[in-house]
Amino acid sequence: MDAQFVDERAESPASNGQKGSALRRLNGLDTALGGESAFGHVDPADVEAAALHVVRGIEHDLADEAFDRYIALLD
Repeated sequence: MDAQFVDERAESPASNGQKGSALRRLNGLDTALGGESAFGHVDPADVEAAALHVVRGIEHDLADEAFDRYIALLD
């Protein structure tokens, strides 16, 4: 996707045609990575919570696997 960046905002490089049509449909896209939302729509706290949920799930799976291996060593 081609874009021109103006004040932390991606905008279509053309006013019509295929080039930049997605950005025109979105009326541009905020690209600032601070404040209350990223890219104008995503709450960074939601992203952090989702990532933490995934990490905790992986940690739980690894703990279960380590326990299973420990029990196998006892046999």
